[in-house]
Amino acid sequence: MNFKNSLFNLLKTLLILGVAAFVIGCSGGKNDKPSLPPNLPPPSQPPGNGGENPTVSINASATEVRSEETVYLTLLIHGGVPTDVRWRQSPSTPLGQFQRVSSNMWTWKAPKVYDRTNFTLTVTVTFLTTSREASTTVTVSPPQPNPPSIQIVYPWEDGRVNVVGDNVILTVKGYVYSRSIAMLIK
Repeated sequence: MNFKNSLFNLLKTLLILGVAAFVIGCSGGKNDKPSLPPNLPPPSQPPGNGGENPTVSINASATEVRSEETVYLTLLIHGGVPTDVRWRQSPSTPLGQFQRVSSNMWTWKAPKVYDRTNFTLTVTVTFLTTSREASTTVTVSPPQPNPPSIQIVYPWEDGRVNVVGDNVILTVKGYVYSRSIAMLIK
């Protein structure tokens, strides 16, 4: 029996030591980071988290437009995956309208201007740990004025003017009035 008690005490001691070693080994000690086995490289960073150097550029469909015309802006991103894209214009007024068309294309509807105005369109692209900006300049011109209207009052014998056919040339003799100038045409 003595041998059974000794064997039992030895197994009990080994069990307690094993549990204690397990608890001490899992407690982490001073360094909480698990170490990698020496034959494994550190984990690689996924694209777009700042481990690479992303670049951003803009291709504009036009650099000169008239008031209220639309410019297509294609955003070119290399070396990263964006988490956010924001557009702004300078000057900020009058305000044009940005609208997303697809994952890399936006439109900008030029505002109505009364003088020729240069607008700088800037995009800020945010990645996981960095951001990049790109700009392009679009010149917006005022709308073309409406063409002048011409009113011809010409007495006809029967009170009507009949124009028949294509490419008819009408020759008028009489007076032409332009706001403040009257001209005699013979």
